Amino acid sequence: MSDLSEPVAPESVEPIRAAIIDAAEARFTEYGYTKTTLNEIASEAGMSAANLYRFFENKLDIAAGVARRLLARREAALKAAVATEQTAVAQLQAYILTALRFDRDLQDSAPQLARMLEKLLDERKELATLHRKARQELLVQLVQAGMGSGELTPSDAAQIAQTLRAAFILFETPMLHRQYPQAEIERLALQVVSVLLQGLLAVNP
Repeated sequence: MSDLSEPVAPESVEPIRAAIIDAAEARFTEYGYTKTTLNEIASEAGMSAANLYRFFENKLDIAAGVARRLLARREAALKAAVATEQTAVAQLQAYILTALRFDRDLQDSAPQLARMLEKLLDERKELATLHRKARQELLVQLVQAGMGSGELTPSDAAQIAQTLRAAFILFETPMLHRQYPQAEIERLALQVVSVLLQGLLAVNP
């Protein structure tokens, strides 16, 4: 167990923080945020509770670290999905279906963690802002690629991406899309992509 009297080498800080987040994610997944204590996280991470404060301000700060990791996974899943497709239409379809399925899978496999993430995105606005920015940047890249290939009509890529993101809000908000059966919400998502792209395609199919 780590001791407060032991100095922490700078190169060890991030690995230790990652280990604490690993421990917290495991506890939050099984017991939820509210029922998890700092003592339990510390024990799981192999250190004293007092030692946690050398790396995080409090339990909420640790939870924010877990949330950032989950959002990074979501962003990586989106990038990986669109990278496998060749056309703007297919990429946007992959983007929205992947966002939906990531959220549904998290809710099904770790409902406590999914609830905590929703709470953190509401309480820590900077987390939501950074994730929104990452999604916006990815959509801009997709639109620019579609314009560059001649598939989409040249226009303001940033504005188009912002419009697409606004139109996708239902499919990227778990508390909203959970009201629909999986098959129905995916069908609706593909329909929205199809309708939106009709006005963007350089040559209508």
